[in-house]
Amino acid sequence: MAFRWITCSMALSGGGGASTFGVAPCLRQQRLALAERIAARLRAQYAESLIAVGIYGSTARNDDGPYSDLEMMAVLSEGKTRRYEWATGTCKAEVNVLSRAQARADASALDVDWAMTHGQFIHVLPLFDSQGVFAELRACVYQHSRAAFDELLREIIIGEMLELVGKWRNMAARAEFSLLAVTAVQFARQACWLAGAAHQHVFSASARMFAEALALPDLPAGFDTLCARVLRGDLSDPQSVLTDCESLWQGVVLWAERRHLQLVTDPLELGS
Repeated sequence: MAFRWITCSMALSGGGGASTFGVAPCLRQQRLALAERIAARLRAQYAESLIAVGIYGSTARNDDGPYSDLEMMAVLSEGKTRRYEWATGTCKAEVNVLSRAQARADASALDVDWAMTHGQFIHVLPLFDSQGVFAELRACVYQHSRAAFDELLREIIIGEMLELVGKWRNMAARAEFSLLAVTAVQFARQACWLAGAAHQHVFSASARMFAEALALPDLPAGFDTLCARVLRGDLSDPQSVLTDCESLWQGVVLWAERRHLQLVTDPLELGS
């Protein structure tokens, strides 16, 4: 499987024409062999500054399928962040090249989609790691205090979920439901992020997010109903979708109260 370096884009290597472009079945052994070739290329390009290379995603978890892509991370002692992506002629491959400082900063970030994005630092198959970098990054993911996670919960509820509440209520007021299904899916996804953050649980994959979230012990009322509807793809009846979205929203508000999260504040209190 020939490949060439492409920064922030995809290109078919080998010049096989449009008919060969895309994703073809690929054995796990082939994907791992490609990862080793990429690692060797990284060593040649970055020399002594390269201190760790690992695989994340489905290949790292050993649940990749014949059409899975290859996701890798390379850590430098210092240097600029770069992203390489290829269409290899068989599978899509990508490498995030980060300085150690940037990798720490990314792993330490506590964003609204933390439970979804930080699996890359948790589920890693090291190809080499001369300084224990991947263990360090994993520790960074979980270093935050309970207060920091509580603030993240408020940010998800107020900054993300409440905005969607306004959107679907406007749809109901106008009897215009063309975007209701999309809004309901977004709301269910954000509810999963909320549940993951509340339990400090990083989801293993986007395809498993709903199933893993539903298995968590402390969920808002209505969570399982809307998630089940989304998983079924049962989003054609506006009134049923609105009812389930409203039920979950009320459940989120009560759930936040039980956790003593202050949701209503004076907009003029901007803080220090």
